[in-house]
Amino acid sequence: MTKFYIFLFAFFLQCNVKAQSHYSSFTLEGNINVDTGTMVLLSYGDYDLHNGNDRKTKIVNGQFRFTDSISHPLAFSLLGNVGPNKRYLSNIFFVDSGLQKIICNIDSLRETPRIDNGSMREFRGAYHDYNLPVEKTFSNYYNKRDSLNHKYNDKVPLAISTNLSDEFDSILKYRRVVLLSYVKEHPNSYVALWNLIGWFGDGYEPIYDSIYDQFSVAIKNTDAGKSLSKKLHAASIVSIGKKFPHFSFLNTNGKKELLSIESHKKYTLIDYWFSHCGPCISEFPELKSLFEKYHDKGFDIKGISVDTKENVNAWKNVIKQYQLPWKQYLDLNHFEAGKLNIGAFPTNFLLNEKGEIIQKNIEPDQLKKLLEDNLE
Repeated sequence: MTKFYIFLFAFFLQCNVKAQSHYSSFTLEGNINVDTGTMVLLSYGDYDLHNGNDRKTKIVNGQFRFTDSISHPLAFSLLGNVGPNKRYLSNIFFVDSGLQKIICNIDSLRETPRIDNGSMREFRGAYHDYNLPVEKTFSNYYNKRDSLNHKYNDKVPLAISTNLSDEFDSILKYRRVVLLSYVKEHPNSYVALWNLIGWFGDGYEPIYDSIYDQFSVAIKNTDAGKSLSKKLHAASIVSIGKKFPHFSFLNTNGKKELLSIESHKKYTLIDYWFSHCGPCISEFPELKSLFEKYHDKGFDIKGISVDTKENVNAWKNVIKQYQLPWKQYLDLNHFEAGKLNIGAFPTNFLLNEKGEIIQKNIEPDQLKKLLEDNLE
C-alpha cells in the first residue's frame, strides 16, 4: 500500500519534554567532494526531539559544519543541494555529543556517511553483526521478487504476489524478534531505540511494547524514550483485537455526529484519508465497486477525512466527484487521529460485527477476496 505521510507539529509538541533534559553540544565537521552548495541536517523521527528545526549550512571549498545541542544521541540524514539539478541524500546516521567528522560522496546516493562516534561504532559492529542474518533474508527476498517481476513483466499473478506478501511479512516478524533479542542484551542502545522509532513510523505492532520494555530506565527517560512510550500507548488503542474507539466527528453537513458501527454488518472498513492524498483517492474506484456489490450482504465502509479547515470544501468536492456512497466523517485537523498516532494515509481498519479490529491496512484486492469468501 502506497502511503502519504503527514507530520503534525501540534501532536508532536505534546511529547516535548526538553525542559527536563540535560543538554550538551555537538559539532559535525563535514567534507564532501563538491566545492559549493548547501547542506541540510534532516531530523529523523519527531521534530520536537531535535530542537524543533532542521539545520542548514553552506558548503565552502568542500567543507561544511553544524553545531548545536542534544540531550542524547540522535539520528539524522543529510540533504545537499550540490549543483544544477543535482542533490545528495544520505542514509540515516547517528550523532553523539562532542566533535565528529563526517565524509560524504555526492555520487553515492543513500550512502551511510563515514562518521566515527560511539553510536556509529555500535551500528557498524554489534548491531550489524546481530542483524546480518536478517539482512541476508531480505536480500534473498528482493532477488526473488525482482526475478518474478522480470519473468512476468511486472504483472505477477495474484497467488504468487500474495505468497510474496506473506513471505515479506514473515521476514518483518523475524526482524522484530531479532531486535527484541538485541535490546535484551543491549538495553542502553540508542541505535536500537532509533530503529524502533523508525519502524514504528510504518505502523504499530504489539511486539514493539515488548521491545520498549527491555530498554533501560535511562533510555526510557530520554526525550525520545518518553515520546515513543506515549505513542506506543496511543497506537495500542487501535491494535488487532481491540474495539475501534467511538469518536464524534463532523458530518458532511457540519454537525457533530458519533461514529456508528452497524452491528448487522459482518464487516466494516474504517478508511482514513484526506482530500489531497493521491494514494487514498486511487483506492476509491475499487472500494466503491466492493461497497456496491457487498453492502446489502453485510459489508460497510466509514470514511474519515483528516482535512484542515481550509480544505473542507476540497473534502466535499472529492466526495461529490467520486460519488462516494458510504458515510463520510471529518476529523478536523487530524485531532482524533493524532491521538491514535495515525500519520500515514490511507490507513484502514477492518472491523467485525462487534466493532473489533480484525485487520489493519488491508489492500483492496485482499479485501475483495475476503468478501468473496465470506459474503457470497
